Amino acid sequence: MENFEIRTYGRTELALCYFPDLNPQVAYRKLQYWIDYYPHLRECNLQIFLCLFLEKLNMPQNTPVTKAS
Repeated sequence: MENFEIRTYGRTELALCYFPDLNPQVAYRKLQYWIDYYPHLRECNLQIFLCLFLEKLNMPQNTPVTKAS
């Protein structure tokens, strides 16, 4: 996989990152199925978003945001 840029993705755009060989509508439905089947994914995504948001608030402008491992 190419480098994954941390930024805001549209839902279909994100689905195509996971399923690049599928039709955009099919990729979106498959990603939505994953999220519905594994409810903790929604909670994890919210936690990651909150961490990145809070991290960005404390950074000078133009500083790249990186996700801690």
